[in-house]
Amino acid sequence: MAGKKFSLVGIGFLMGIIAVVFAQQEVLAQNFSPNMMVNEQAPGPAGPDAYTHHYSIKTDSVGNIHIAWQDSRNGNSDIYHAKSTDGGATFSANTRVDDTGAGTSDQYNPSIAVDGSNNIHIAWEDYRHFWTADIYYSRTVNSG
Repeated sequence: MAGKKFSLVGIGFLMGIIAVVFAQQEVLAQNFSPNMMVNEQAPGPAGPDAYTHHYSIKTDSVGNIHIAWQDSRNGNSDIYHAKSTDGGATFSANTRVDDTGAGTSDQYNPSIAVDGSNNIHIAWEDYRHFWTADIYYSRTVNSG
């Protein structure tokens, strides 16, 4: 098992900001890698009070790490995705997954999957029809 790695994602405080954080550890090793903030603190209606939670993580067949989470940077909860192609040392710019625009509806509880062609599949609970929760889905067709 030596040399194998596993990944851990959590919600935590990083420099006074609630953030999605990522760490990786080698099996049987004693230490985790330094924490890496995945979500961007982009300007928006929620500003520094934005919260992130309900994350989901998967790796694809070539070792890329994909994380989806719920994020309130726009003033309501939306679903975002980020990808690491270097084992978690860096992450891509955050990509918004849901397509509700600037509306006030909320999206919750993303779940992420990766298929055999490395396409990313994300499903979530969606309240764009207000009182009724629906399940929405989106996928990439370009290996995330």
